[in-house]
Amino acid sequence: MSSPELGQYDCGQEEEITAVHTLLVPFDEGTLPCFAVGSCRYKAGETEPTEGQLLVFWVHSDGSSAKLAPATSTPLNGCTYAFADINGMIAVAVGSSVCPLLARSIRCLWHVKVVVFRVVVTSDVSNTPSFALHRVAEWNHNYYVIGLVSHGTTLMLGDAISSVTFLKLDGTRLETLAKDYGSLWPVCLQRWSDTSIIGANVSRM
Repeated sequence: MSSPELGQYDCGQEEEITAVHTLLVPFDEGTLPCFAVGSCRYKAGETEPTEGQLLVFWVHSDGSSAKLAPATSTPLNGCTYAFADINGMIAVAVGSSVCPLLARSIRCLWHVKVVVFRVVVTSDVSNTPSFALHRVAEWNHNYYVIGLVSHGTTLMLGDAISSVTFLKLDGTRLETLAKDYGSLWPVCLQRWSDTSIIGANVSRM
């Protein structure tokens, strides 16, 4: 059994792919299969990347075969750590840090956020649709978000230090519903029900 190559994306200089996610973009009365790809650019001297981008690739089928084609992209201020679907949109966990040298010690300034994007089809000319990314909402955090799952309009996330958070998407706002500081580095999590999750810490599950 072999898997044919649908397409190839050549990363730019110092660019690395950090996350990949499948998504279905609404179009007419159906959907178009796409891939969301998060990348970052590592620069000399940086503790964490401060530049990256979100790319969307469209899976185009001509009847006998399928091909992967670039659809749209947008710059991000950091590295993409996780994706999740939310109410027909896509949530992206992005993190970066700036560590200036201060009095013989390094003090890092963390810039972490969850950003919700809507992927839309703007036109369809000769069966080749054009796509666009619209930024819908943002939520800022102090630590890296390394786990991100969803249910309906609720996001459940775990950060790289010690907390699990429930967020609610209300229009163009992400509001905090609940937060638990009892976790010790939640390395992964998954939705258990509408109001609960199952996760794994570095010390226990």
